[in-house]
Amino acid sequence: MRRQVKTCQGAQPSGLLLPAAAEKLQAFSTVQGASFFMILTTLVNVLLYRYTGQEAIVIGSPPAGRRHANLYGQIGF
Repeated sequence: MRRQVKTCQGAQPSGLLLPAAAEKLQAFSTVQGASFFMILTTLVNVLLYRYTGQEAIVIGSPPAGRRHANLYGQIGF
């Protein structure tokens, strides 16, 4: 269940992805026409769903490579 008051609290996970797994995921992302970031985000979403059973999971990431303030709110490329 969502909180009544929206907060910006979160955490940054850290860990190591084995090179063999990274290569397989990179190849999969190429075949699917998706970015490596999109594949990893999807895997995190699937993992959270498996642990919580919730379908509405919000995953945020900071915008990168968007130098102009008007572009920060855009989704995707």
